[in-house]
Amino acid sequence: MHITITGNLGSGKSTICAYLHAKYGIKTYSTGEVHREIARRMSKSTLEANMLMNNDHSYDHMIDDEVVRISQEKIEEDIIFDSRMAWHFVKKSFKVFLLVNINIAADRVFNDARGSEEKYSTIEEARAQLRARAAAEHDRFINIYGIDYIDLSNYDLVIDTSFSGHEVIAELIYSEAEKYYQADGYTAKVLISPRNLYPTRSVKDISPAALDHYKADSLISIARYQEFSFIINGHDRAIACALAPLPFITTEIIAAQADDVVKPGVALGQHLSSVNTSFFREYEDICGFKYAEYPEFIKSG
Repeated sequence: MHITITGNLGSGKSTICAYLHAKYGIKTYSTGEVHREIARRMSKSTLEANMLMNNDHSYDHMIDDEVVRISQEKIEEDIIFDSRMAWHFVKKSFKVFLLVNINIAADRVFNDARGSEEKYSTIEEARAQLRARAAAEHDRFINIYGIDYIDLSNYDLVIDTSFSGHEVIAELIYSEAEKYYQADGYTAKVLISPRNLYPTRSVKDISPAALDHYKADSLISIARYQEFSFIINGHDRAIACALAPLPFITTEIIAAQADDVVKPGVALGQHLSSVNTSFFREYEDICGFKYAEYPEFIKSG
């Protein structure tokens, strides 16, 4: 069994891999450790090292070659590749992407002991550095490989780690990986926390008392746009799952770009232009939680 795990910075990859190693004895190969070692040797922060590596791709190719070698020579062994691009280089693997809200990620890395090469004086600095580092990595990988690693359609399992413990996430990954290797076919899944789903219409007319029958049927259609997940169809089911409460909702991503059509004759950008923050407050009132943040590009209402 080969599992490749990537995801947003601060999404818990290293902690989840450590748990899977401790419980199931799965070996882990982490390219993040290689990157941090490079930064230490250069006496740079991880962001500074990433910026330098934009102009020197030898480190990336060295890591890629090692991933390919290990995956080919140890094809019968259980291995987790904690790597941005291993999903692309490992010939057969269960491909996992971990999502996390940027504010929660910033809080995690600010409070983690990650060494002097990844140290922040405030949570605000951590958030800004995470955004800058993610942008640098994204640009570098597109430049080197011509591949968008944050395109979620590349993965077998996408999980929102924002509000669930690493044990829950790790067990879910292991269970789904077993299904992937045991079944003739595997249907890709995108699992989002109800607390990270944003309504695109008013929900004040939805009665919680009428939602019980939706809890078992939780698939909803969403748009994944600028790091946020917007409900396109299934507001009632999303609310039912939030009230259950369920840790995840199974979603179908039907749009990711502003010009993607979400309804007949309506593109995503046009659809979101009719959304305002009063919709979010209504959703919060019904579901009983507060969002970690509101998307800044949504107009106030």
